[in-house]
Amino acid sequence: MKIGDTFPFPSPDREAVRIAKMRRGQLEAAAASPSVNGYTSQARVIVAGLAANAERAADPVEQAKLHLRRRGWNVFSGTVLGYRDGTYVVGTRLYTKAELLALAERQGWKRT
Repeated sequence: MKIGDTFPFPSPDREAVRIAKMRRGQLEAAAASPSVNGYTSQARVIVAGLAANAERAADPVEQAKLHLRRRGWNVFSGTVLGYRDGTYVVGTRLYTKAELLALAERQGWKRT
């Protein structure tokens, strides 16, 4: 097992799942409220973060980066080191988006 690998938990407690679903519904209802109190403001921030995470998870480049990280590669944006935008550092090499996707496919990643 490597860092970043996922594994299934034993069957969850049905009551805990029901409570989590209820809380998620309450959070979404609070975010949709026109109120401006602290709870609804925080709910909007949380819901926006969840939407951003879902959008990011649908991006093929992010999926490829996650696949490579799960295989033990160090992957980060090249702009952190001052390279041009759209480049990625994998291990010690610099890759463009197309090269990053090709590397991930060679490592067993399949586009979804």
